[in-house]
Order: sequence, then structure tokens, then C-alpha cells
Amino acid sequence: MRNSMVLVATVIVVMIPVSAFAAPPQVVDEGEGMFSDVIPAGVICPFEVNTEETSRFKVTEFYNEDDTLKRVHVQVRGTTVWSSSDGAASENWAWNGVFDPDAQTFTQTGNVFNIHAGAGGVRVNDKGRIVIEDTTGDALVINGPHQAWEGDFSGLCEVLAP
Repeated sequence: MRNSMVLVATVIVVMIPVSAFAAPPQVVDEGEGMFSDVIPAGVICPFEVNTEETSRFKVTEFYNEDDTLKRVHVQVRGTTVWSSSDGAASENWAWNGVFDPDAQTFTQTGNVFNIHAGAGGVRVNDKGRIVIEDTTGDALVINGPHQAWEGDFSGLCEVLAP
């Protein structure tokens, strides 16, 4: 009985045309990088802020059975050192993102900003889930503290202040 069920299941699977299955996920980009930037005075703090970042990323596309794009997954993790002439802070961060081409949304989940300053603890906390409308960049859903999204870098500025 058990062997005949396995045989029937095998025959059914073999009879399904290959085109009935979606294309396998495709990793379209992945790598690592280093990035540095100077953020001008007045953008996030009243003074110039320097950043040094290292990161790893992976972008994977998923397809429907008709080979149309179903979603895109983005995985990113890294470290950043924030500094000024008078102070420094660091962070380790990691987040995942999903782009939905049908809904035209990008959902970001994870620890987006997690800026620490020694014994001062977390200075900017931006984590949780946020759903962004792709064409406008507007937040449709915000779950969790999202200080950076709301433009609140005051904790970082206090640590880096001259």
C-alpha cells in the first residue's frame, strides 16, 4: 500500500509540466562595501557629521508561475561610526526589505538605526516595521520606534556636540 502511494505521487509530480512551476529565486546582486560621507551642518545636527560605514547586502528576486516579478527581498547588515571633531558614536544594524510590485510598496523590518555612545546607551533607535509607498516615499504603516525616519537625531547630536 505505502509503495503504491509513493508510485502514484511520483507519477503525478512527473506529469506536471515544468512551466507550471515558478522560476527559482534569482540573486541579482550581493556584495559588501565601505562608504564614507560628510553630512553638512544643519542636515541632522547643527554641525558637520562624518560617517564611516561597512555593509553587506543581498538582493533576491522571486517570480510568479507566469515569470512575472512577485517580490524582491533585500537583506542588509553593517556597522557605522558617526563622528565630529568632538565626539563619536557607533552602531551595528541589520534590516530586511520586501518590495511588492503589485502593491508598489517597500516594507522594511529590523534594526535600521541603532546608534550607541558608550555608557550613554542607545542615542537613536529606529527599528521595527515600516511600509513605504514606493512612488511617493510616504509611510503607510509605522510599527516601532522610528526616530531617524521622523528626523530625530537629537541624541546623536548631543554626543557629537562641540
